[in-house]
Amino acid sequence: MTSVATVTVWVDDPAALAEWYVAHTGLGILQQTPRFALLGGDGGAAIGFHVGEPVATPERVQFHVEVDDVDAVVERLTAQGVAFDEPPTDRPWGVRSASCTDPAGHSVEFTTPFPRPDA
Repeated sequence: MTSVATVTVWVDDPAALAEWYVAHTGLGILQQTPRFALLGGDGGAAIGFHVGEPVATPERVQFHVEVDDVDAVVERLTAQGVAFDEPPTDRPWGVRSASCTDPAGHSVEFTTPFPRPDA
């Protein structure tokens, strides 16, 4: 078996970015040092933020965070001052999603899969 365990992105301030993700995404800190923060949730790959030169086009990096109810998440985060590109939208690839931007300029897409017909 092979799977992706962690994706690491170089950023100016891993601690501040990790704080934003913990406050807004439901992910938790799995490991943290002064130069690195590793975040994860209930499953899937972890996100690592490491001190280093950020990518030149951070908006071209997108993190996908699966949540139980994207509409409720957008409502909660909007009340906290997070701006979204558009309201939650049903996508043809089987999710309802909405995107915002983290403090480092990366796109963060919150998604909720559509209910399966056999569920």
